[in-house]
Amino acid sequence: MPVDPSFSLLCREASTAARSMPLTLEEMASTISSRTAPALEEAAGAIRPPDPLPPALRDAIAAVARDTGYASDWINTTVADQWRFGLPPDLARDLEWRTYGGGLTVGIVSRRTLVYFKLYASADQTTPDNVHTKDLLALAPSDAELEAAAAWVRTQDAGTDFHAVVEKVVDYVRAALR
Repeated sequence: MPVDPSFSLLCREASTAARSMPLTLEEMASTISSRTAPALEEAAGAIRPPDPLPPALRDAIAAVARDTGYASDWINTTVADQWRFGLPPDLARDLEWRTYGGGLTVGIVSRRTLVYFKLYASADQTTPDNVHTKDLLALAPSDAELEAAAAWVRTQDAGTDFHAVVEKVVDYVRAALR
């Protein structure tokens, strides 16, 4: 199912849940993001980490997962740690803001930023047969995109072991895409 219909379903589910809760959709959306997207480099507080998600939104995510067959974590807060450890460069310019149902505002990352996040997640796995590496291969990044992403990923962990893993993932992706 494409993203837009999924978020429309999410908004509908959240609207239903919100009717019985004091939390409005606007309040739920502001927990995920600010309605404006100033440069993240200067906006540590302007775009807040999406963690924790409000209970009504978590319930709506679960309902959409159940109804569509998505994994239960199709929307998750894993990326929230990056607010502490460092976000990819130019993330604010890479976000496309969409509003669903008048109350749920979602920042959707660009392909470039997704390559950064997927390389990072792939380097955190024990084997190349994982969803993040599969997603990275589906994105088919160029050598230049992989190098740029790897440079950022290496800033996330200073350990030489981690840097070696990043290089192995980059080499694996390059070989698989040839």
